Parts: sequence; C-alpha cells; structure tokens
Amino acid sequence: MTHLEPLPVAVAPYWADLNEHLCELALVSPDRLDEAPEGEWGVREVAHHIVGGREHWLANSLGRGPASFPPRDSNVTALQSALRSSWSRLADFLADGDALEATYEPPANDPQYLDPDEFTGHYVAFHGLAHDVHHRAQLLDRIRDLGIDVPAAIQRRPL
Repeated sequence: MTHLEPLPVAVAPYWADLNEHLCELALVSPDRLDEAPEGEWGVREVAHHIVGGREHWLANSLGRGPASFPPRDSNVTALQSALRSSWSRLADFLADGDALEATYEPPANDPQYLDPDEFTGHYVAFHGLAHDVHHRAQLLDRIRDLGIDVPAAIQRRPL
C-alpha cells in the first residue's frame, strides 16, 4: 500500500462557493421548506443538518468553542445566516495549519460511527467537504422533487 503525504490543495475557495450555493438553494423554495417525500428531509432539515454536522465537528471533536445550532423552525434568512456562520468557523479552522496537522480523538460520548480512533484535521476537512457536497446534491434533488426549476442565475457546476 502506498502512503501519500498531504498535498497542498487549496480547496477553501471552492468550498466557500459551495456554501453560498447552499444559501441560494435554501432561498429557491422559501414557502416549501418542509415538503419532502415520505421519509425524506425537506430543505429546512437538510440545511439544519449541514450546520449541525459542521458545529458538531468544530465544538466536540476539535474543541473550537461551543456549537451554535439554528432553531428547528428557522426561516430562510436564519438558515442562510447559520450556514454562513458555521462556514466562517470552519474556514477559520481550515486556515489554521497547526490545527489541520494536529491529531484528535473522538469525544468519549460521541456515537460510534465509522471514524478512526484518532484522526487529523485533514480528515475532518475531507469529511466535512464530502458531507456538504452530498447534501447539496440532496437539496438539488429535493428542489427538483418539488417541481421547482433551479434558476439559471444560481446554477453551479457540480463537484
């Protein structure tokens, strides 16, 4: 097996654009935030989950201050604010080279996911980017499920 050293990849500007796209997508269906097929999440729940995932990693696994979650009944403006705020906290982490190189352990009270017993900040960054990309695709599918066309002005090339 080949061991790869971390590559200096400047992904933050693209991730920042992805975050703005998430904010724009939340605005596409402001009066239909909770509509979804049975057993699926609506736009509000997906946006809340994205923020929750970021805040969980930052606060619980990385020790970067208390988590901040938007209320479950947040309107579009509050969801956009929460997405931008959590992105700002995440961007600060991504800009901290020492934090990216550091080794972390999951908190003892964390659910037992498939994360390794210890990991670097690079692992957290990769996990977070994959999470955001996945849920952006989920938002696009949800919006299309509702029969809403994504305006050309906010369409992006998928990652």
